[in-house]
Amino acid sequence: MPELVPHNSLTQEELAELRVAHDSLENPGLAAQLTNLIGKPIEKGFAKLPDGWQEQISKLTQTALVTATEKIVLPTLDAKTGGPTGNLFHKALAAGTGAFGGAFGFAALAVELPISTGIFLRSILDVASSEGVDLTNKEKLSETLTQCIAVLAMGSEGKNTEGVDTGYLAVRMALAQNIKMATSYLATNSGKKIVGRELAPPLIEFLAKVATRFNITLTEKAAAMAIPVVGAVGGGMLNYFFIDFYQKLAKAHFFILRMEAKYGQEEVRRLYETMKKSEE
Repeated sequence: MPELVPHNSLTQEELAELRVAHDSLENPGLAAQLTNLIGKPIEKGFAKLPDGWQEQISKLTQTALVTATEKIVLPTLDAKTGGPTGNLFHKALAAGTGAFGGAFGFAALAVELPISTGIFLRSILDVASSEGVDLTNKEKLSETLTQCIAVLAMGSEGKNTEGVDTGYLAVRMALAQNIKMATSYLATNSGKKIVGRELAPPLIEFLAKVATRFNITLTEKAAAMAIPVVGAVGGGMLNYFFIDFYQKLAKAHFFILRMEAKYGQEEVRRLYETMKKSEE
């Protein structure tokens, strides 16, 4: 195993936290966890989805991200939630919307997804705050928001059918330029609509790139919902599971951003890559 050599670098406690973050981001085991949750192989759900479901979910994913960002997240950036991070509050909200989706199955996704996605993003903002991000800093808020949205692109396993690399550092690299442009747009167009007749190309393009990866996770959710035994209770459990999944990814991501701000991006990425190589 390569030596980390934390000279003038992360403390031993921080290294331990970085390893936990690495494991969360690189080994989510989502499909296996879903199988354990619903008691059936997730593949069985794919066979029960309607014709053309992949295209439908792809369109729903991007629409959900745009709607959630504009209608739920942007108007509530100053909202306060219960608890230190509001994790339980958001889990309860997510479970409620999941119960609705589970009761009506795949047909309810068009209504349920934007609401659930908005709750996920609000929760991720809370997690960012718990990792030291100042949500009252208006100058940094645009960057914070784009980094929160980027969390939805993380945690997918392997590669999708288009060969999209889903490793944490690869996802960050792929989104870096889009994050920069979307952040700049939000910073200079605060309060304006992002959809409608006049689209905001930098932001829409960023959301589209996130959607290609978020879509991988949502196809597994749709397949789980298609299994008849899920129902309202199972739908609530699924959403509770998914928001917990993204809360953990958010904690890992914003911990790494905090370490990069403290020690420099190059050093933190060197340590992260060393941990990754030790597993190969």
